[in-house]
Amino acid sequence: MVELNELTKRLLAEGWKPEDTPPGTKEYFWFYGGWTYTREALAALTFETPCGLLVKGSHFGNGDMAFQGISWQPENDNPVVCCPRFDLDFCPMRHPMLWSNSYDSRSGIVWQCACHQTNRPYTYEGSLDEAHDQVWSESDELWKIFQAKHNGRICRQHCHYDRTAKKMVRRI
Repeated sequence: MVELNELTKRLLAEGWKPEDTPPGTKEYFWFYGGWTYTREALAALTFETPCGLLVKGSHFGNGDMAFQGISWQPENDNPVVCCPRFDLDFCPMRHPMLWSNSYDSRSGIVWQCACHQTNRPYTYEGSLDEAHDQVWSESDELWKIFQAKHNGRICRQHCHYDRTAKKMVRRI
């Protein structure tokens, strides 16, 4: 049996019945833990990482993560994002259940970070979007240097940016 998500528990406590559909939610479906946010309602929410980066709710419209017996989703006030701090081996602010949850990608070590809903209004300054844009801007600058070292005889499609080591790497 799937456990009820926190949104559903709250709405049931407020008196909603499974046959009702509260504003901003999809129809009650036990398989998803009860009610889930509509795409529009989720997009209107703002979440925050433990280090204070703001995240648009629309970042979480593509699915959830189940890990260590926990459903990491907006309805449980704990959806995860890819941490933009790729050089951190350990972050004490990260949820303890996620301390060991990393994976190695071509772009470096990727850590998941749980977010919580906030009443702070979303602004680009101080957001996850800004932090990721900074990472990819750095990638673009390092690409120019890497390309110059190869006298322009290198294809970006055959390279990738290792965010952890902060360097360009040839794939072949």
